[in-house]
Amino acid sequence: MKDGKLPESLVAIATLSPKCVNQDACAVVKSCTSPTLGVVVCDGIGSHLGAEYASAYAADSIAQELNQLPFEAIAALDASAMTRIYKNACITIAERSVQHETNGAPALAEFPPGTTALTALELQHSIVLAYTGNGSIWHVRANFNEFPEAALLPWSAINLLNPHSQPVKGKNQLFRFLSATAGPDEATPSVIMLSKDEQLMGDIIAVVTDGIWSYDQAVIGQNEMGVWIHAESTLPLLYRHLNEFFRRGNISESALQAALNVYLDAVRASGKMADDITIGLLITGRAVAYQRSMNARVTSEDEHEITYPSVVA
Repeated sequence: MKDGKLPESLVAIATLSPKCVNQDACAVVKSCTSPTLGVVVCDGIGSHLGAEYASAYAADSIAQELNQLPFEAIAALDASAMTRIYKNACITIAERSVQHETNGAPALAEFPPGTTALTALELQHSIVLAYTGNGSIWHVRANFNEFPEAALLPWSAINLLNPHSQPVKGKNQLFRFLSATAGPDEATPSVIMLSKDEQLMGDIIAVVTDGIWSYDQAVIGQNEMGVWIHAESTLPLLYRHLNEFFRRGNISESALQAALNVYLDAVRASGKMADDITIGLLITGRAVAYQRSMNARVTSEDEHEITYPSVVA
């Protein structure tokens, strides 16, 4: 770490909607007071009036509070601290909903909108994940693109989000989310603390709304024909575009942002875009270094093959 920053770590966010109003929102965390980097992704609950405002208010509130936390608070960040930050987001939704109505907009204070909230933070030696609602948080090791092409989903990638939803009358009903009237239990996030891989491959965290993938969308089930497994092509598509980003060699934040935009466009082009789609990506400095070493190794092997054809033969 240099000057209180996380060297070479990258973050980027992107969102796209097939509708007139995008009810998703996202924000980047880049603290000036501590070594903290991260992403916040929120999905407004579509059945609520003004859901797009709830998601925007929550994403902004969470990111701003994390950006302003002093070094000592970040060093002690835990589940109770993240719970306080999420409950403060509910207060922000309430306050801005009243202001929103005062300005002549729909009466959000009377019918408070709700939103999911997913956060991924890289600290100096750990990664903190916090969420309410559904969607997914993928922990990917940086060797994800060393698997054979037949392995569409590398086993070095796992979803760590157990959705706060339950089946009610054929729909997935959320029992934890953020809103102006959310109770203490509803606004309490699930929090996961990860030790960073600082020696081998590094860590990649992908935070996505349920328009891309969520575990409460049917994964395995059965009907009169027997047992079936449901798979979303949005995930293999993500790994393909992430691999292309690394292989191009320009491993920078601007290039990552462009890669995420291209990925969302590809999801839309594939016909898999039935809802708003949003992604936040966090790549640790160690993962960046691992991918750069992979590029150097591939380049060296290619040069070796050209320079010494008799050895290859």
